[in-house]
Amino acid sequence: MFGDLVLEFEDLGWSENGYEQLKDFLPLSPPAYKKVIDPRLANGFSECYTVQSRTHEQITELSRIWYPSSKKVVPSDFLNEFLNNEALSW
Repeated sequence: MFGDLVLEFEDLGWSENGYEQLKDFLPLSPPAYKKVIDPRLANGFSECYTVQSRTHEQITELSRIWYPSSKKVVPSDFLNEFLNNEALSW
């Protein structure tokens, strides 16, 4: 709920769930409403809820691992160690 406006998007539940599960491990801002003007869309805009992470040493390290030359690389040793059913579902 933002002011008197109640917005119901699937993004809100997903964002709230992700925020609640990750907030104790990563510095996150609570879910926030976002409206993007885009004339290519039928309505001329899109709406969603987002959760934004702030700078953190763990996030910086993941960026270094996954984007070593500014291009995404999926490191197999990282996947073997951390990719499990829960990670796949996220």
